[in-house]
Amino acid sequence: MGTIIAFALLAGVIGFAIVRPRGLPEAAAAVLSLDATVVLLTPVVFATAERIGARPRPYAYACAHLANSASLLLPVSNLTNLLAFSASGLSFGRFAVLMAAPWLAVVLVELAVFRRFFRADLATPAHAVVPVPVAPPRFALIALGLTLAGFAIGQPLGVNPALTALAGALVLAAPLLRRRTVGPIALVREINPAFCVFVFGLGVVVLGVRGHGLGRVVDALAGSLATLLWRQIVDDRDAPRPTGEFLRLGALTVPLTLAAAVAALWVGLRVSAL
Repeated sequence: MGTIIAFALLAGVIGFAIVRPRGLPEAAAAVLSLDATVVLLTPVVFATAERIGARPRPYAYACAHLANSASLLLPVSNLTNLLAFSASGLSFGRFAVLMAAPWLAVVLVELAVFRRFFRADLATPAHAVVPVPVAPPRFALIALGLTLAGFAIGQPLGVNPALTALAGALVLAAPLLRRRTVGPIALVREINPAFCVFVFGLGVVVLGVRGHGLGRVVDALAGSLATLLWRQIVDDRDAPRPTGEFLRLGALTVPLTLAAAVAALWVGLRVSAL
């Protein structure tokens, strides 16, 4: 029974990452963007694993992996999607339809690999917990839904997605500030300006290196922002994250998910051409 609970949690994390609400993580990764998925989901996963007595490794790694690999569905799920979306000439809806099959293929491959790679952790007995009734965050869900709709509606009108995202963030923050649930200083602190400065500086360095003809080297070595955010959260919790294990898991998942996604995309293109 404990093993079933552990695997159900892993499937739930992967499913959440897929849905990000924008399906929190592909609801989360698809709707919130890969970076937001990592920031929102990873602490929740650690807390949930601790509560049921499960080993957190599979679920923590799932947050990092699914935030990246499961963010295929929508143009706004990650920056790479936006670049491909701009070059493709597709509409917002058409892009989502075309990427649905690759997105699903990647998620299923990740689930299969994780189940095998972390079989020992998933076999550790966990215990069921009595669910605590919690009112759904209706306002937040509505705001996120409207933001997502804004992406779809604004794109044909030439509205920059960044403006839509900013509007959604302001709408979400306004009630908290009005009720003084969160003060302006606390809100700024949650944005983590120091880390933003670090990322900005990293971007400047990368652009400088590329400008001097080392673009290929940078492309081979630079990681994703979501992974950097994940590492910071894991470090803050003093959780172990062996580099070798991270690389081994990536070596297993990346080729398989890439092959599955490309095959699914090829099938989708062939079908749409009929």
